[in-house]
Amino acid sequence: MRKLQFLAGLAISALALYAALRDVRWRDVADALEEADYALVLAAAALLVLTVVLRALRWRLIIGPPGRPSLWHLFGCLNVAYFINNLLPFQLGDIGRAYLIGELSGISVTRSLSTVVVERVVDVLTLLLLLLALAPFMDLPGWVRAPAISLAAVFAVLAAGLIAVSSRRELVLRLARVPLRLAPPPSRRKLEEMVGSGLDGLRVLADARLAMRLLAVSVLVWLAAGVVVSLGLEAFDLDKGYDVALFLLIATTFGFFVPSSPGSVGVYHAIVIGALTSLFGVEKGAAVGFAFVMHFIFYLPPMVVAPFFLWRERAAWTGSGLQSKLRELRGMPAPEAHP
Repeated sequence: MRKLQFLAGLAISALALYAALRDVRWRDVADALEEADYALVLAAAALLVLTVVLRALRWRLIIGPPGRPSLWHLFGCLNVAYFINNLLPFQLGDIGRAYLIGELSGISVTRSLSTVVVERVVDVLTLLLLLLALAPFMDLPGWVRAPAISLAAVFAVLAAGLIAVSSRRELVLRLARVPLRLAPPPSRRKLEEMVGSGLDGLRVLADARLAMRLLAVSVLVWLAAGVVVSLGLEAFDLDKGYDVALFLLIATTFGFFVPSSPGSVGVYHAIVIGALTSLFGVEKGAAVGFAFVMHFIFYLPPMVVAPFFLWRERAAWTGSGLQSKLRELRGMPAPEAHP
């Protein structure tokens, strides 16, 4: 099944890239690339790194005490997640960073995974709020409005469910113990601890003040990322305004829901080129040049930062604990201990 999903993603990426680049005049693309202001491109890349720092601060807020990891470890693990997603399918980076931050900070994997779920839900809700804020100022087509309304409904229900679970911790634990009685006695306590750790990861949603801080930081993260795209537009002399940059960011982020190749190659380009040419009247050569440069801006920083971070922290991630967990995931036996 995984192999079929991977092949389907490659096929979708190839078709999207073909559709996006069909009938393009490559001389126009070369001219756009030649005339671009690469000082602004570098500024966009630098600001992108800052947005990851903001994401690390937000993740630290979600994890909270006890065992709150350092900002450097969170920043590094986020870059490792992006690094993995750029190279492997199925968005495996989130699972990888959950295991890695557990090895670095000592918090449980269940707790760290639950914080990743909270982060993703908050991301989608924040983007939908920003899209609703843009709606009065932009003539959004029906193919944008309908999915946005559907996603808003789904994730609003999911967020409400997570808030209800996080605010009724003891009740959820009591309810969870009922099916856990069917588990073998030796593993029952461990499973209960995992449920408790997962609920601890959701605790930020039970505190209204913390939840509002989380939402505020999330808005800041995405507004800063919008500036990254805006700098890219200015670099290609596409002065379409910050609202267009924010719309492109939202559209391409939701594009990650579409099965595709690692790094969302093809799908990202098709969304950017299609939106710029059909909605905002940009000449196709300039749109293609912008799409490839922006994808490179988002792709490159984690490919540099993640290997450096893994090298710096190699004593932790090459430890026996993480290796054992990876073996368990692959169904491999653990090695015998030697004196």
